[in-house]
Amino acid sequence: MRRAMILITVVLVLSTSTVFAADELLISLIGLGLDTASTIKRGQVEVLFPEGDGVTIGGTGIRKLKNTFEEHDFLTLPYEERLELSERLSVSITWPVFKNLLFGFGSGSALQHDTLGSISGIIIDSATVGIFSIGLSVLLIDAMFLAPLRSLSGTPASQDELLLLGVNLMKYGAIAFAGGRVIQAALPLFYGPRYNKVVRNNLGINKDKSDAFGMNLGFAPLLNKEGYLQWQVAARIPLQ
Repeated sequence: MRRAMILITVVLVLSTSTVFAADELLISLIGLGLDTASTIKRGQVEVLFPEGDGVTIGGTGIRKLKNTFEEHDFLTLPYEERLELSERLSVSITWPVFKNLLFGFGSGSALQHDTLGSISGIIIDSATVGIFSIGLSVLLIDAMFLAPLRSLSGTPASQDELLLLGVNLMKYGAIAFAGGRVIQAALPLFYGPRYNKVVRNNLGINKDKSDAFGMNLGFAPLLNKEGYLQWQVAARIPLQ
């Protein structure tokens, strides 16, 4: 009889907590959509080419960003415009890391236009918070209904299966939650540099913000046929 009561209680708790977890996930997804839409709108840049053609770029993931660069030759733009465009399209790394760590739910990844990272953060946090909530609910139900019966019968708490279940769910949920936040914090460290590298390479901007297609001079020693040391000069001159 006691085991049946425990089983029924667990089923009720799991069902209720699952509904709450699903609602939380739905709300988080809606919030992600609104946040992502706002971020995309802020990240978009209108570019006007010398030929008179215009294009909107930015506020998207890496794949779509690459497609836009392949469809349009941004290297025809002057260096100053390419540098400004690079700075406006590049994403931050430090703040998304801390935002994913502190606030979670993929909010930092959304700032980098990383949809997969954002959804992963929502799923991880929703699942781990849901597990912790289920454990807390089990403990509350145990305290309200079974603890009085246990005290009357003199049964030790170590033999209360429902109590142990609640404690374990809370413990492992908290551990998984902390681990999930660490994973989320690491995502922008990999995605951000990749995103910014795509921007720089397709705009002809070096990491030090110099023009990758500017004129460069180089000197190298060269021995002539008579054995005398000479210097050869090499130059790279942009054709645009």
